[in-house]
Amino acid sequence: MEDLNNESLTRRCNNADSEVCNSEYFTAKNRNQFYCSQNCRDDFNNRKKRELRNGNLPIKDGIIVKLQSLLQSNKEVFLTSKQIEGYGIDITKYDEQILIDRKNQRYVLRFGDFYMYRIEDDLFRIITKTENNGKRSD
Repeated sequence: MEDLNNESLTRRCNNADSEVCNSEYFTAKNRNQFYCSQNCRDDFNNRKKRELRNGNLPIKDGIIVKLQSLLQSNKEVFLTSKQIEGYGIDITKYDEQILIDRKNQRYVLRFGDFYMYRIEDDLFRIITKTENNGKRSD
């Protein structure tokens, strides 16, 4: 296994633009660390939630945050068109449209790591990317 040097784990904190951040650049302990501290991570996520509530996030980011909250510990979620609209999810702002049934013109809409598709006239299934690939999303 290849040895990682500190240079490859030196990165900029995702919360560096905030007044709370004390270390704009830091050495991560592992490849999954994107904040210089837990305090920075909490501040970043709380700010994002406030911006979402106030409608200040770009539409795509807002949709992904909403989908993350819907699928917190669930592998899949089923919603009606009315529920999707009630959550404020704009299904016209997808990242990718994937044809899954040419005969019936059925598509999967991808929003970041989330996939949404119609399973009945007014019922949609939403899953995560890892679930879509047949892997567990624990």
